[in-house]
Amino acid sequence: IPEDYIDSVKNRIFMYKRIASIETGEDAMDVMDEFIDRFGDPPASVKGLVDVALLRACAANLGIYEIKQEKDSIRSPFEHKAQEVSPAL
Repeated sequence: IPEDYIDSVKNRIFMYKRIASIETGEDAMDVMDEFIDRFGDPPASVKGLVDVALLRACAANLGIYEIKQEKDSIRSPFEHKAQEVSPAL
């Protein structure tokens, strides 16, 4: 978060924590609304941070534990999350 967007270290740290708490698209919209309400239209770098936080949360829910960019492609190894199933009685 650029200093010329949020000059207070305390406020920047608080907003980094808000970004880190994003788990859903609704959370991401709420954080963006908070940026706009409190500090004005956010720069592209802040929008990118919010997008990355949402991407990570969505990937984690799918079992994707790593996202790598290699040249012009993206690699995403993941672990299959097996669900425990109770046998029908």
